[in-house]
Amino acid sequence: MDSAYFAKANLTYQGSKEERDTAAILFNDKEIPLGDARMNSVAALTYNMGTCENIFAILQRSMVPQDNPWPTLLKSVTLLHTIVVYGSEISIDMAIKLCPVIYQLTSYNSATVKRSSLFSFSGTGNTDYGGPVRRAAQPLYDILSRDSNIREARRAGRDGSGSWAIPKGDTSA
Repeated sequence: MDSAYFAKANLTYQGSKEERDTAAILFNDKEIPLGDARMNSVAALTYNMGTCENIFAILQRSMVPQDNPWPTLLKSVTLLHTIVVYGSEISIDMAIKLCPVIYQLTSYNSATVKRSSLFSFSGTGNTDYGGPVRRAAQPLYDILSRDSNIREARRAGRDGSGSWAIPKGDTSA
């Protein structure tokens, strides 16, 4: 059986509240935009060290192109971007460790990824659906690549200015 599929299903129904909340954002078919209140609430949970580690463990699993479809990758990058801007200082250190993964996603091509899942097709054919992932990963990589960019993004997020500012959250969903 496919271990990645069962790991996702397990996270959705078991585990701590923060693990379930994070899995509910990442492993479903619903589109969740940057600035969604649910993402902001996950970012707020990173101020607890243990919770932060749990969230990043899920994020790392969700950023593996061979195990996840492009919508999950996109939501993972978007959630990480939200955490970088609004999360704790320790979450910044954890995000920097994911920089090589984010860099790889800046050139992600869904048509060339071989899936390791028994429940999905072994590729998407000749069509590349990775454009949204690449467009979301590039600004995040730019932020994480320099300490001054991280400080600027967090400052802009606090005061709502700048091109990296993220809205406080939409609670309509």
